[in-house]
Amino acid sequence: MKKNLFLTDILGLYATHIQSKHPQKKAQEIIAQTETAINRYTLPGWGLEPFKGRKPTQVERDRATTFKKGINVEQFTTALEAQEKAFELLQPSDSSKEVYSCRLKELVSWSSQEVWWPGNTLPEKPVDCCGGRRRRGYGIMAKTLLTSRSALPPYGLQPEQVSEKLKAEFEHFYKFRTSAHWPGRLEDPVKTTACRNQIRLFFHLLGWFHYYRGVPLEELSLNTLIPPVELKYAASKEAAAAMAAKVGDYVDRWVCEFCNFLIEERGARSPHTRKNYLCALLAVAKFQYHKEITSSDYREVPAVEVLRRRLSLATKELKNHVPVADVDKKWLDVTEVLELIVEPLRDECQPKLACGSGRSLKATAYSFQRYVLWGCLTYSPPGGSRS
Repeated sequence: MKKNLFLTDILGLYATHIQSKHPQKKAQEIIAQTETAINRYTLPGWGLEPFKGRKPTQVERDRATTFKKGINVEQFTTALEAQEKAFELLQPSDSSKEVYSCRLKELVSWSSQEVWWPGNTLPEKPVDCCGGRRRRGYGIMAKTLLTSRSALPPYGLQPEQVSEKLKAEFEHFYKFRTSAHWPGRLEDPVKTTACRNQIRLFFHLLGWFHYYRGVPLEELSLNTLIPPVELKYAASKEAAAAMAAKVGDYVDRWVCEFCNFLIEERGARSPHTRKNYLCALLAVAKFQYHKEITSSDYREVPAVEVLRRRLSLATKELKNHVPVADVDKKWLDVTEVLELIVEPLRDECQPKLACGSGRSLKATAYSFQRYVLWGCLTYSPPGGSRS
């Protein structure tokens, strides 16, 4: 184990040790209190400007992180004395003193038993020890930008803009789509997640009607998207069919206008985006007319036929569509997966920590589970992925 460690390295090793010894919730509590003991009640004793408020700002947190990178292990041996100076400077409550002095003493006690502690002559870690916890800091996948498009202001409805009447319509639509059985519905129910995703798209569509077509908020409803027409029990079948045909023309016009809006003003040129909206609208049309049909194909409803034709066009476009996203940023090569993910996971399967102390069976099993999952997909990928 190298002895040229700094305080950030020590805290990382200690966090790994705590996570192997305690349940997740308890480990998080200990690690958080230890961080506070260092950042707020020890670093000022070494000269860092104390935090101003009860909750540190991002600037203060960054300053503390940078400061810790300059505290080497030799200086860390004076941590208890530095904390006493910080206590004299800040005058915290007795309860805070007790909690955070205890956490620092536990950290120093654990550190003093490690091979890298100054003056220790403990042997280097055995070969069956796993490496330290991997903290690459890549962040969540959503932070990786795959296109060069800049963010645009939202145009969808905000939750507070949705009237009680419209909320009731959404709830009725949700039950119609997801219930195991529903009077007049001739299709199988859909998953709740898929239905919620479609309702989110309705927020966009109705927001576009409000902001770009001037429809007042109180007048927005599913009827704005697909107006219903009585067909089955209409007094005049010819008049009802003519009215339904007008609805089909209305839907075709505004759908084309909205698709042009997506392309020209939002830069959303992918047929996938268009298909998502069209599928959601097709679900609305079936909801609006489920009591007016005699067969499950809805062929007597012009609005449904219009949407199906638009869907067919979008599907044809997909055959020649070039993805907008940069695929090179989206996927790793197999060699990179082996180097950056699989091999480190294999090293992590060892029964002992980098410090030499034993890991819990649960932690070891979890490491092995992750390695096997990635290993199976990488060493022997599915047949379609081999090349």
